[in-house]
Amino acid sequence: MKIILFLLSLFSSSLSINAQDLFKGDFHNNDLRIRLKINLYEKMPILDDEYEGDMCYGRLSGALNGSWYLLKIISIDEKKAIVRAVSDSGIEAQTLEMLVDDDSIVIRQTGETNIRGVKNSKYIKLPKKIVLSKIYN
Repeated sequence: MKIILFLLSLFSSSLSINAQDLFKGDFHNNDLRIRLKINLYEKMPILDDEYEGDMCYGRLSGALNGSWYLLKIISIDEKKAIVRAVSDSGIEAQTLEMLVDDDSIVIRQTGETNIRGVKNSKYIKLPKKIVLSKIYN
């Protein structure tokens, strides 16, 4: 009986560790040429001279109108998070809803601002719903 309880507790603790890592990692969308580096469990330094010393929960970058930093977590549970992102210029802000599973993260833009991408040297509106796949190193 003790062995069964031990194995059950070991199994449940490994599940909680795996679930805790869902909002952490590198994700990409090849079609839109964007990348998301995220860790909603611990802030990381912003690697940009203009914001040296500031911290964030993630960075959305690539073929965009600059980079977008995840600065505030509004809410988070096992599979869904709502965060506030700000452009690197500091002028634009956007609320993002994130749904995650083991291999991908879906970002839905819920604020009034649209994150814009760059295609053929022109700005384009990105879709309200963006699917990014996990990058495994």
